[in-house]
Amino acid sequence: MESLEYYFYLLKPSIEVKHGTTLDEFISSLTEVQKGILEEHFAYMEKLVKQKKILIGGPLLDANGLVLIFRVSSKDEADQIISQEPTIFSNLFEIAECHPIQIAVSS
Repeated sequence: MESLEYYFYLLKPSIEVKHGTTLDEFISSLTEVQKGILEEHFAYMEKLVKQKKILIGGPLLDANGLVLIFRVSSKDEADQIISQEPTIFSNLFEIAECHPIQIAVSS
């Protein structure tokens, strides 16, 4: 059986987000092209869910980024996944942090 590793990514918007902006306000402020990138992001996340490559993911409600936790066989695999993430390769978001994590508790 293959050993799995977990990687936490924090993605931050590449565009300026004013302090106090809500997630809904952030999404409303995006251009049609940027909203299309978000749609591509959702489709990519669905693909990863079906492949069981993502443990959890979602936006920060203060519009300051996205959190993704990948369940993969290696850091190289995590890097490959994130490099194909539409919000990253389109420069709508950038990687702010990446950390290997150990799952200590889960429901």
